[in-house]
Amino acid sequence: LALLVLITVGAIIGLAQGVGALTSPFLDTLSRYDSSRSTGIETTWDQVQTDFKCCGVTWSKDWMDYNARYQGDRYAVAGDSYLLGPKVPQSCCASAVDQDLCMVTP
Repeated sequence: LALLVLITVGAIIGLAQGVGALTSPFLDTLSRYDSSRSTGIETTWDQVQTDFKCCGVTWSKDWMDYNARYQGDRYAVAGDSYLLGPKVPQSCCASAVDQDLCMVTP
């Protein structure tokens, strides 16, 4: 349902204000994404990126540019260990053979 709402709102904004205006709300939620939580933001981003095999709004670098948690100086929990310097969330790498490597070098 959240995905349907997100797509509908995006389509309305896109038709009314042009495609450029679409990126702003997506980048806003991307900047607030925190993998340690499970709010609508995290659930929606993870579902969209997994289902569509995509990463970020335009490309994977959006995570590094707009979310401080993915600027390479933090760590992420990866199974039973910690991953140093992730640049994208795990949902960007759902179809990757080596998810840990993908998160560090998307």
